[in-house]
Amino acid sequence: MQNMSSFLNNKKEIFYIIIIFLFSISINQYYGNLGVCPIDSFWFFNSGYDSLNGYYPFKDYWTISGPFITFTQAIFFKVLGTSWFSYVLHASFFNFLISLTTFYTLYKFKLSVHYCLLYSLLIAILAYPSAGTPFVDHHASILSIISLLFFILAIKTNSKIYWFFLPIILAISFLSKQTPTGNIFLLIIFLSSIYFIINFDLKKILLALAGSASITLFFFLILFLTKISFESFFIQYISFPLTIGKSRVEYFLFPLEFSRIILRFKLIHIPLLILIFISIQKIKNDLKYIKSNDFLIILSLIFSSYIFIAHQLMTLNGLYIFFIIPIIAGFTHIYFLDLYKKKNYFLFILLLFTICSTFHYWNKYIHK
Repeated sequence: MQNMSSFLNNKKEIFYIIIIFLFSISINQYYGNLGVCPIDSFWFFNSGYDSLNGYYPFKDYWTISGPFITFTQAIFFKVLGTSWFSYVLHASFFNFLISLTTFYTLYKFKLSVHYCLLYSLLIAILAYPSAGTPFVDHHASILSIISLLFFILAIKTNSKIYWFFLPIILAISFLSKQTPTGNIFLLIIFLSSIYFIINFDLKKILLALAGSASITLFFFLILFLTKISFESFFIQYISFPLTIGKSRVEYFLFPLEFSRIILRFKLIHIPLLILIFISIQKIKNDLKYIKSNDFLIILSLIFSSYIFIAHQLMTLNGLYIFFIIPIIAGFTHIYFLDLYKKKNYFLFILLLFTICSTFHYWNKYIHK
């Protein structure tokens, strides 16, 4: 954790973190208090209040929604009181969490701290304010991205501690919603396997296993304390949702049409195409780039983006995944600088695109 301590010793970084905290919390508090959707907005208000009073999911009522959000909301109610403020603050905290994690990750790639701040604030505008209140898709997507960023940090910084926390965050994300976490989990397993084939490190593998064992033991401890049977959890949260997932894949994901995959999400594809172009150029310059950590990072960003697009198509909820644009743009900025150090005019265009696309989706899907 030496990297984190040195990061927090810089006064400018601390000041920027305070800005991110105040902005990400306040913008979601504002939109979370504007109005409600009768079913979705009260979903975890009710379940959180029930859990606070000893009425638990899977045991006392049937549910397929994430227990992590329910129990976390119960903690917010316990600490801050049962109120709409503490309910919205739960969502606002996760809005801050994704903004802060992105800021820290981009900073570790040695991107200028001013750009790190900008991209983080743009994420805060789009991430949770589209729902305002705790919601399964937002929680799972944010935690999935945080787990992906931890994977990226693990292979970029060579710090072993990220491997310990990676399975913990993935498990928490899965307990928020099964998808897109399950697909992100498979992606990280696949890319991690490639990484360890090229860079075998037993200590990192053992730390990942230790993290997995820790969260598994904690999970079964919660089941024991709440007297929730594992069978009830498995039937309601894993077995039954699989039947729903099959029909959604069949009727909502397919057919894979150009207009649905590319044109509908064209502003996500713009920075993605630049990343693909940069990768091709790097491979042309040196074929060994395929075995590099940076190539794995770019692959993780590209594949995860399509996982989120597929998830968006299979849900019946409003469009919300556009908050990944500033994240992809931030990494595009980093890798473009690495390849073309003197073409600053392109970076200006990239920044302008990211800002304009953020405010376009903010106005279209949040503010209106």
